[in-house]
Amino acid sequence: MNVSLGKKWFKIAIVALATLAAAYSIYFYLTIHSSQRAAIGPARAQLDSCLGKAGKQYSLSWTSACESYAKFLYDECQSCMDAAHSGWKLDSPVSVACRSAWPYPDEGTHCTLPTGRSDSVIKDYEQAKNDCYRSYPSGKP
Repeated sequence: MNVSLGKKWFKIAIVALATLAAAYSIYFYLTIHSSQRAAIGPARAQLDSCLGKAGKQYSLSWTSACESYAKFLYDECQSCMDAAHSGWKLDSPVSVACRSAWPYPDEGTHCTLPTGRSDSVIKDYEQAKNDCYRSYPSGKP
C-alpha cells in the first residue's frame, strides 16, 4: 500500500510542478515579456524618425549635387561657346559641338550623377543610417 501511495504523491508532485511551470510562463509572458515589447515600441519610433531624417537629408543632398552638377555643365558649355566666339546661336556647329561635349543634365531629385559626385552623397547617407542604428539599437526590426 505504501508503494502505491508514493507513486500517487509522485504524480501529484509532477502535476504541481507542471502547473507551476505553466503559471510562471504565463506570468513571464504577461509581465516581463510585455514590458520588454512595450519598451521596443518607442525605440522603434525613434529609429524610424532618425532614418526618416537621414532619408530627407539624402534627398536634399542629392538634389543639391544635381543642381551643382547642372551649373557646372552649363558653365562649361558656355565657356566652350565663348571660347569659340559663337555666342548662343543654338544651330551653329560650335554650339552643337559644345552642347554635345557638355550636355545639360536631367535636373531634379532623380538626376543621374557621375560616380565621383554620387559616391559622397551615398556615403554620407550610409553613415547617417549607421549612426541611427548605433543610437537606437533596440529599435532594430
